[in-house]
Amino acid sequence: AYFKANQLSKTRTLLEKFLSKDNHSPAMELMLGSLLQAEGEIEASLECFHRAEKSDPTLPNLQFHFGSAYLGIRQWHKAEMAFRKFLENDPDHAEASHGLSIALMRQRKFDESIELALRAVGLRHFFPAAHFQLGTVLAQLNQPERAALAFEHGLSMKPNSMVAHRYLARLYYRLGDFRKCHEH
Repeated sequence: AYFKANQLSKTRTLLEKFLSKDNHSPAMELMLGSLLQAEGEIEASLECFHRAEKSDPTLPNLQFHFGSAYLGIRQWHKAEMAFRKFLENDPDHAEASHGLSIALMRQRKFDESIELALRAVGLRHFFPAAHFQLGTVLAQLNQPERAALAFEHGLSMKPNSMVAHRYLARLYYRLGDFRKCHEH
């Protein structure tokens, strides 16, 4: 509960109590890895995930955490493999579809990246990051009208995304809509 509420120091205090009793269960390793990842310690989080995998390779969400960590250190192919493995067991997971879309786009596999971004927003419409991801891929494919629409949907949910506003300013400039360009 502390972790989900982004109270990382309270999460760490409680986790350290368990770990001081030498309770290094796979679930505890997964939680510690998630905490380390949230604190920006990606390499250390991966070590925890590997220990958890060694103890229990079927641990739920483990491959999702691997994929997210690999995205964080820009290991696109490893992220792709982890998300694909996760999605084999849970094909309707919006966040994993979004993560895989990012990994694929970074490897210039644009068509599949678009499919997965669309899948993510189809599974969970209120998912601004997935709308932004869709816009990013469409912009890469020189589809400015569709990209602008995706960014606008994302902004309707998260209006203060400066990155999305910058993208839209550039897209509307390319489209010749200087009023909207100036707005963004």
